[in-house]
Amino acid sequence: MLKEEFEFIAHGPLQGPAQKLVVLLHGYGVNAGYMDKVAQAVLERIPEALVLCPQAPGLMDLPPEDQRDDLTVAPPEEARNPPEGLNPEQQREWFEITHSLEGMNEALLALAERLNCFIDDKRDDLGIEDRDIALMGFSQGGTVALYTACTRQEAVGCAVAHSTIVMDTKGFTAQPPVLFIYGNEDKSFSMKDFEDKAVKPLQSYVTDLQVREVKGLGHRTNTKSRAITADYIANKLSGPR
Repeated sequence: MLKEEFEFIAHGPLQGPAQKLVVLLHGYGVNAGYMDKVAQAVLERIPEALVLCPQAPGLMDLPPEDQRDDLTVAPPEEARNPPEGLNPEQQREWFEITHSLEGMNEALLALAERLNCFIDDKRDDLGIEDRDIALMGFSQGGTVALYTACTRQEAVGCAVAHSTIVMDTKGFTAQPPVLFIYGNEDKSFSMKDFEDKAVKPLQSYVTDLQVREVKGLGHRTNTKSRAITADYIANKLSGPR
């Protein structure tokens, strides 16, 4: 069987051979480089980890402005007004934003299968176990991280979903520990969206769920949310090998 590959940025390990694998998935309209600060926060807590930041496979296909009002998921402000110096070739998407929840769910399941093949290859190369793996994603990447972690044959050590929503739990097969983290000043999703489209679906499926609100945080990561993420992953991956 051919190995599934994604372009990626690798960080660490800072100490000895890699004993843990942490996979970080960026948001819609940016790229793998935007997870560097999260990677550094993780390595400060888990210096023996190999941190991989895969690049979403597709160029961002931002729906026309006159078609955005009825979208199932609206593109975040950062995608509509990208940071200075980020050109269109550097803006990526994990899946296309459409009007069809069913279509996006199918795309997510197919993408999760590809990512799990990629993760399995890296796991086997390192000689570690599923319990030594953590997935984390921000925004669209957070949805992908959840689908990937929850559709594996064996549960990973944990998954972190930062500032995202859950499309559907159909097709989920594994129940890893999950941290859901969000900012109370997020303009891309309302607090009701987070409650109805993330917390409630996760509560109905995940048995080990933690939910953290970060005061003053918009649709981004910050020092506090990155520290919360790194501490959670470190604690969940700290068990005996």
